[in-house]
Amino acid sequence: MRNYLIWELWQNFFTTLHSYDWKAYAIGEKSGKGAFQMGGSFMSTNFTNNMYDNSTQLGNYIKYAQEEENAWHVDIVAHNLGGLAARHYIHTFMQTYPDGRPQVSHLLLLGTPNLGSQCFDIYNATLNLAGTPVEAVRQMTQGHAIEFNRTVVNQKGVKFSTLAGSEDSILCGSVLPNDDVVSVASAIWRIKDNKTVNESHTDLLSPKNLNEFVKPRLAIGPKGNHNPAAPDLIDMPNK
Repeated sequence: MRNYLIWELWQNFFTTLHSYDWKAYAIGEKSGKGAFQMGGSFMSTNFTNNMYDNSTQLGNYIKYAQEEENAWHVDIVAHNLGGLAARHYIHTFMQTYPDGRPQVSHLLLLGTPNLGSQCFDIYNATLNLAGTPVEAVRQMTQGHAIEFNRTVVNQKGVKFSTLAGSEDSILCGSVLPNDDVVSVASAIWRIKDNKTVNESHTDLLSPKNLNEFVKPRLAIGPKGNHNPAAPDLIDMPNK
């Protein structure tokens, strides 16, 4: 989420699984092209961007990757809060091209707190009491998620898929399956194409999950069928 280095091995994974035709671009690796500001290690009080700014940075990096590969369409694989930034980018900035297809063909979310996390409710309150609020922490609270899901609604034809971890059964005093950070329910949200694995939040980024969850959902190489299936969220009742 916070550092492109967690993705640095993915290009090697892609090359092993397919070929050098598959390119992985980790946002922030070329910082002048775009970079997230989502804080440091856990309990850090480092400066973080608001959602709009991180979403803008993501858009800049997508443009860079497209120019490097002469590509119209991309897939996004996002972990944790990066998934919310990707959802915000699609809703706010993403284009649909003259071929009728969205710029982002597929968004794959790994441990994304789509409904927030009760642990970050506690963490956020603690930081606020100490006078050291952190925006990225606030963005992972359940209260923020309610407003985010109310306003960030446009999918624009992008296919969504999500991977949830269920390594633990207790999350900050609540009994529910979770990956030590995000509950299964929060990661799955309304997304029909979902999978749950008995792994931790960081282990969702493993080569095993790349091979078994991510790879089958990506366009099959440059000459594959990049046209995504229709948007696939669970319908919610009107209120």
